[in-house]
Amino acid sequence: MGLRVSGISREVSQTMKIDPRAFSKDGFLKDQDYLSNFPYGRYPTSFNGCGWVAIYNAEHAAGRGIAVEAVYEAMRRILPYEGTHGTPFPTMVRYFKERHIPITRIYGSGEELVRIVRECGAPRGILRYIEGREPHYIAFVRVSDETPARYRFFNATDGKEDFVETMEYFRREHLGGRRVVRLLLPGEEREDARARGKNHLVDAKWSEHLPRRCVQYPVLRRKNSFEPLSGVGRGA
Repeated sequence: MGLRVSGISREVSQTMKIDPRAFSKDGFLKDQDYLSNFPYGRYPTSFNGCGWVAIYNAEHAAGRGIAVEAVYEAMRRILPYEGTHGTPFPTMVRYFKERHIPITRIYGSGEELVRIVRECGAPRGILRYIEGREPHYIAFVRVSDETPARYRFFNATDGKEDFVETMEYFRREHLGGRRVVRLLLPGEEREDARARGKNHLVDAKWSEHLPRRCVQYPVLRRKNSFEPLSGVGRGA
């Protein structure tokens, strides 16, 4: 698979190959470490590209047939601060809004978000959390309807590039502490909305159970400190 990359500088244009080790057998990107030759702002994707990798995986899970190249170029175009802050959360949202894909943004504790995912039966989503001191994005896909449901997680950390577990397991292992976790739940694309240039919140049936507003968790915010909005690295 090749990719023509332009705009890195006015003088430089080169063709890069995607290392096949970055892919799962069914086409998900499971390891950003193998994408070091893809610049994302000032840094290689292996360092700060978890955001666009998570978006590609969510798109792939939805069956939209979009190429890795298209997601990479789209996210590189709208990436602010030359990638020095990773991918800000509003930039992740902007990607879906520009494509008229309904998107629900939820903020809360790990326990709260696990409950929401379970209750609404979301088939896929993107989590943004901090592990150690590294903010990180991952995509997840529901793979079973048993109780509790099991999900497939991509690009989480070394040794967990592509694994299946419950959401509660992921919370215990990766969403601990009192930090805010961010959740994106993309819906279904509406073709007639795209044609009219509008973003109609007409979604799959599971979206009927989503909360009508963002879940806030204000006690997690501490005076004279802040939580970065980016996704940098691939977890510790």
